[in-house]
Amino acid sequence: MYIHAHAAFGWILAQVVGRGDARFRRAVFLSAIAPDFDAMAYLLGLSISLDQHHVWTHNLLFSWALSLAAMLYCPNMKMRILLLTQLAFYAHYFGDYFFTTWPLCFLYPFSPRPFLSAHAFHLWHPVNQWLGAVLAAVALMLCFVCRRTPLELVSPALDRAVVRGLGARLASLRSFMNRGRRRPDPPPQPGSGERTNRRRSIERKESKG
Repeated sequence: MYIHAHAAFGWILAQVVGRGDARFRRAVFLSAIAPDFDAMAYLLGLSISLDQHHVWTHNLLFSWALSLAAMLYCPNMKMRILLLTQLAFYAHYFGDYFFTTWPLCFLYPFSPRPFLSAHAFHLWHPVNQWLGAVLAAVALMLCFVCRRTPLELVSPALDRAVVRGLGARLASLRSFMNRGRRRPDPPPQPGSGERTNRRRSIERKESKG
């Protein structure tokens, strides 16, 4: 799977299961993309990247280390963070297992044996394109539903300020559009003013009589 698909899934999972705690959401999201840290080997040269991607951080030992770090980061909800970070990691793992043709060394460093589905899709297959687009669309929709943006990963205060600003802009835009749709008052009918004056004159005479 593409990195943006992994990131979108991590964002969706974090928003669905971590509604009340920004630290919890951050830990779950990072667990969904952390396995691709071994792609940073690309900075050391393409040949190293080809050899080490899906090796260093796509394995059982790394999944345990990831969950342990998350439990230390969120000490008040250890069991919950353990389960959700494992879910995030293995969603990434099986996404790569079925949607790339790049073998994964799940038992590294204990064994170099590669694992890969016999029915895996190539990374450039249309299924991967559509999957990434759908996950990104759902993640974007949740930004509006949950009133949170990925800025929360860096600074919750900045995220709240941006959401408030966008909310105010949308409210003013909605008000402007509603004013544009308001129907104008109907023009007065010919003679209506004269009839109204005559009716008032009759009512005054009746009241005096």
